[in-house]
Amino acid sequence: MITRLFVNNFRCLDNFELRLPPHSPAVILGKNGVGKSSIGDLLKMLHSIGAGETNVGNLLEGNEPAKKDKPFSLEIDMDFSEEKLSYRLSLEYLERADAWRVREESLTCDGVTAYSRDVKAVNVFRNQDYTSEFSMNWFSVALPIIQENDAADAIATMKNALSSIVVLKPSPSLMVAESPKPEYHLNADASNYSSWLAGFMAESPYAYMDLVAYIKQVFPDFDHFAYERIGPTSQRLWVTFQSESQTSSLPFSCLSDGEKCQFLAAAIIAKTEVECPVICFWDEPDNYITTSEIAYLLPALCHAFSSCGQLLIASHSREAILCFGESETYVLSRKSHLEATMPPQTLDELRKSGKLTGSLDQALLDGEV
Repeated sequence: MITRLFVNNFRCLDNFELRLPPHSPAVILGKNGVGKSSIGDLLKMLHSIGAGETNVGNLLEGNEPAKKDKPFSLEIDMDFSEEKLSYRLSLEYLERADAWRVREESLTCDGVTAYSRDVKAVNVFRNQDYTSEFSMNWFSVALPIIQENDAADAIATMKNALSSIVVLKPSPSLMVAESPKPEYHLNADASNYSSWLAGFMAESPYAYMDLVAYIKQVFPDFDHFAYERIGPTSQRLWVTFQSESQTSSLPFSCLSDGEKCQFLAAAIIAKTEVECPVICFWDEPDNYITTSEIAYLLPALCHAFSSCGQLLIASHSREAILCFGESETYVLSRKSHLEATMPPQTLDELRKSGKLTGSLDQALLDGEV
């Protein structure tokens, strides 16, 4: 699980460090513009590295560092498969190429260096007696390229750890019923939900019952979902509801925004039952969902991730915040758009320091958190 995330020179996050309890859910609070979504974008970048993306330009697409005259640094510490992993990546801007290149990169496992890199020179420490050396393209990340010795070595474990990260900021209007082909990576906006669900069900058909069990708790009249072939290479997702006297089937696209988000939550919960561990960052899961449904959704997510995974959310919702303990609730603040985000503090720390004295409800109304 993620225990520490550090970033320097990324949007409003400068020398920013977030330390997390490895086996507890966490919620990140803060006004608009303090960097909550930026944390999700950094995790999405790390996931892409674990999934095999090597091109620095692709990793930074839409995520340019704040300043070109100083390095961009990203660090993540994780407890994964009973090992302590630390991955470091530093980039610098090369003016003559008008592009960012790798400056430094390293991976350690339980304090032992698995590989290190200085610009293009990479050293991989296979064991005490053997070190392999090779040169890398300036504009490529090394981790996805280095060949692991076996499925249990540090490099393979780090790739698995990063690829287990799921980042979500759903846009229900983009979640359509048509699925050209099964997919195995869920987009952050969930626009490919139907295709991803088809791939997930093909790989893990036994997860269907967990998915249905959650949906039935939220929508008691739900009966089943199924794919209909609509061409040689495409299919459409249909959802069926049933009462004692009638049955209604409609394309997934016709569901409301909130209903689509509930179907997404059901699939993520089912994913935790068949893949362990899963690390999920969900930016405002309470969007589009009614208050009563939030009160069911978040405890269900927390319960699903409690045994095997890690749940991080960013939220403004009072109902969402009250599902977490004060030591699990992190507050981000920023004095102005010209200054960087302040170091995060938990509600528990704010109370102990005297910066928060009243109720959380009043602090939310007053804009203190």
